[in-house]
Amino acid sequence: MRVSEPILLLTRPLDASQRFATLMQDRLGRAVRICISPLLDIVPVSQAVDFGNANGLVFTSANGVVALSRLTQDRTLPAYCVGAATCEAARTHGWVATVSGQDAQSLIAGVSASGIKGPLMHIRGVHSRGDVAKNLTEVGVPTSETIVYDQVELELNQDAKTLLSGSDAVFVPLFSPRTAASFQRQVSGTAPVYPVALSQAVADELRDKCPVAVSPGAQALALETEKLINKVCPLEAR
Repeated sequence: MRVSEPILLLTRPLDASQRFATLMQDRLGRAVRICISPLLDIVPVSQAVDFGNANGLVFTSANGVVALSRLTQDRTLPAYCVGAATCEAARTHGWVATVSGQDAQSLIAGVSASGIKGPLMHIRGVHSRGDVAKNLTEVGVPTSETIVYDQVELELNQDAKTLLSGSDAVFVPLFSPRTAASFQRQVSGTAPVYPVALSQAVADELRDKCPVAVSPGAQALALETEKLINKVCPLEAR
């Protein structure tokens, strides 16, 4: 019996998609076709940044870390981050960083409960969810925000469109509501498509129900994607 070779369609920016592809290949231990078709292009929008009287920085994505690192060599302020991946990016780029939550809501609660003193500065993109600066300020931690990048929507590339017009199963891990909405608008074709969502907010942007990771992180999304692949495309029993 022919074992179907699963297809992974990855829609994050190139570097992030390559990291997730490696993670999935290590987990699956089987042949898998990888197609990378970024749906967002991360574009810097600032030429300089002024930290003013900020006592710390808030990073809610690695994109903010990378964009800010290109604007300043100043690494004196501590960084409070959403998730391990963002924290690792901040440390790699020279900041003393800690994980303060796994999503915007838990970061707000974590910063508030830890007694961190403001003012803080949220480093963000043009499109952002969670009203981090506003909500931190409302719980007693004054926070401003600085926009350092934009997320410009892209079309699915021709490789992705070709796979979606085929007959093999295409698995699509989705990391953000905006990417999920873009994918939902663009997806068409004959292939069976199996999205997997990082969070319920991501899943809510899709027309049909899909599996949701148990926690908002790459490892949890990889696990959920692996489970779905093995269910839909099982290896031949030996």
